[in-house]
Amino acid sequence: MSLIGRAVQTMGLRQRSYQGLFAEGSPGHHVMVELALYARAYDADQDGISRDQLMTMHGRRQMFFHIVNHLKLSPNELEGVYLSIASRATTRPRQGAEE
Repeated sequence: MSLIGRAVQTMGLRQRSYQGLFAEGSPGHHVMVELALYARAYDADQDGISRDQLMTMHGRRQMFFHIVNHLKLSPNELEGVYLSIASRATTRPRQGAEE
């Protein structure tokens, strides 16, 4: 099996794990609701908060929506995600590399 095939298979396993864990009606679904609240996933940014607080909120949202995306992606979409990540990883300069 190719590297891409193995990666897509792994992502599919992760997706099925997320789907089993967070299925509506399961105890995990309540956790997903709590994660959405904690991440303030659907709240507007608040005026009067510091930049650090704002960045923390955005980081939490990114993690929440990472999980949500994996719950909903088709196998072809999962492959597209992997190919996009792999493409960026091979074209991005390494940190600490001399230019």
